[in-house]
This record gives sequence, structure tokens and C-alpha cells, in this order.
Amino acid sequence: MAKLGVSLYSYQFECFRGILSLEDCLAHAASIGARGIEMVPEQTLTDLEYETIDEGLVARWKDWMSRYGLVPTNMNLYDDFDVYPNRTQTDDERYARFKHGVLLAKAMGFTSVRGSSEMPARLLERCLRIAECHGIVVSVEIHAPFSLKSSYTQEWFELIDRTGTAYAGIHPDCGIFSKGPAACRIDQAVRRGAKRAVIDYLQAAYAEASAKRQAEATVLDLGDYRDVVAYGMAQPFEKARAMGGTALEEGLFRRLTYDDPSWLVEYKRYIKHFHGKFYDMMPDGKGGFHDPSVDVEGAMSGLRRAGYQGWISSEYEGAGAYRDLACPVDGPDSRGLVEKHQKLMAGALAG
Repeated sequence: MAKLGVSLYSYQFECFRGILSLEDCLAHAASIGARGIEMVPEQTLTDLEYETIDEGLVARWKDWMSRYGLVPTNMNLYDDFDVYPNRTQTDDERYARFKHGVLLAKAMGFTSVRGSSEMPARLLERCLRIAECHGIVVSVEIHAPFSLKSSYTQEWFELIDRTGTAYAGIHPDCGIFSKGPAACRIDQAVRRGAKRAVIDYLQAAYAEASAKRQAEATVLDLGDYRDVVAYGMAQPFEKARAMGGTALEEGLFRRLTYDDPSWLVEYKRYIKHFHGKFYDMMPDGKGGFHDPSVDVEGAMSGLRRAGYQGWISSEYEGAGAYRDLACPVDGPDSRGLVEKHQKLMAGALAG
């Protein structure tokens, strides 16, 4: 059976507000039985700790891992090619940043790093070589609006097969199994002036487009990651605008994807890590909780049928919906949500 862990990204709001320290996050994960720890270094570490691979940090980190019985799983590396206002970074600059991330991951005991969906294949292959030298797996995140059956992902599969490497794979994000916008994000859009009737219309159109996408099961050329429009939604967006809709309603659906969870079985040999993305934990009417916008149960079923035995990280991404002045509440405590999500995944994995 797959092993459960937590992405430290889940605790970002409490960390930002000074409620939780890094050790507090690790202690909470251990207290709920989540043994794997995934990290986003730019979020979790100070600039000095990140840029210099601070020896004191490495020693403290290893002590925490031992003390709490935790395992470093995946370090999320980004490809910040657009940090400059007047130019994009060169391949050499992007490679140097990735190499630094690999060395940091190695020092802290991580066994894999996340490759960015914005890296072209030529750069991924170069980055793969340096990671392989250090025994680190590169798992490219398949994140909405991309898909398991997109030309980008298939090109990565072809590179893995051509090189024959055991140090490359994919890192599917549960957001590619989106049933619709998150409730917290819908509420945020409505606070800003979105129309419920338009959202309801787009939800029905999205469900129809998703069913069509899964039935066709074709590989799509989705183009540039940042410019992808949700599959099959171009005409519904036009109608929504005619109904008085704006970018508020359209933005809820623009980057959604609903792959068929059975595709996880089809591509099981490439899966090296898995992101348990979620936004809301709501009562399911049966004494438990579920996320109405993400097909967590379907994804876990797919992983179970695939025989996946790697790590799955709970990744709470709903906190951003509460960060506006019009929001009447601070948002839920991520610790309680992560614990509920762990129970949801464990139950679904057990069938």
C-alpha cells in the first residue's frame, strides 16, 4: 500500500503568521501518523539556509527526522525563469538553480526532487543527468491544467524510455482530478462580485467537458503551461460572458482538469511521488469528510489498482482563498484539515 506524508506547503498560512515553527509542523505531521515530509525550500527555509546549504540547518533537520520518526521524501524545486523584469533566465542559469536544489536535497536526506512543468524537455534532460549523479529521482509534477494525456507529459515519458534511467518519473497532482472549483474559491469569487448563476452554468459545462475528455482519452497538445484553457470550455466561456459573466467566473474553471483516474494504472511505471492536493474538508454524510471539488477517492482507487507503494503527500491549497480584505474569517486551521485528509486517503486506499 502507498505511504502517507505531508507537504509542508500545507502549513504555510500558520507559518507566515508565526503560529507554527518548522519543528511544530514536523511534530504535527508525526502526531497524526504522516511519516513522509515534502518540502518547498523557498517557503520553508530562510534565504541564508537555502542559498548556502547551512550546516546548522542540516544537522537540526536530521535530528528532527530522527526524533519524530519522519522520512524526507520530495523537495519541490521551481523553475523561476521569469524573476527578472526585462528578460527570462538562460538555460545555464536555470540549470545552475536546479543543481543547487539537488545538492540541498541530497544534504538534507531527500531522495527525490520535483521537476517543474515549465521546463522544456531539453533542459529537463540536462537536469536529470546531474540529479542521477547524486542518486536523486526527478519527478516532474503533472499539475492542472496539464494532464497525464498531454503532449508535454508524453514527451517526458519518451525521454525516460529513451535514456532508460531509473531516476526519472512523474509526480501527479490530485488537482488533475478536479470535479469543479473549490468551495472556498467560489465563495471568494462571489465576495468579489461573481454571479452564482454563471458559476452554476459553467459547472454543468465543465462536468460535460470532463466526461467527454475521459471518454475520448486522447493525447492533447495543450501548448504553453501558462496559457492553457480548460479542455472543452472555450464555447461555455463565450456563453458565460453573454450571460454577464466576467473573468471572476471564468477564472474558477480556466485551469481545471479532470483526468480519468484509471490512467494512473496505465502510466503506473512512471509514478515516483504523488501530491494529495485538496482545498476543503466537508462532511460526507457518512460520518467522515471529503473534498467536493477533488476526486480524492477516485485517485486513491487508481493508485491502489496500480499497485503504487510510494509516498502520497497531503497538500492543502485552500488557504489563499481567505487572504483578502473582504473575507470575514481567517480560514480553517490547516492542522485539522490535514488530519482529516489523511484519514480520507487512508480509507480510500484501504478500499
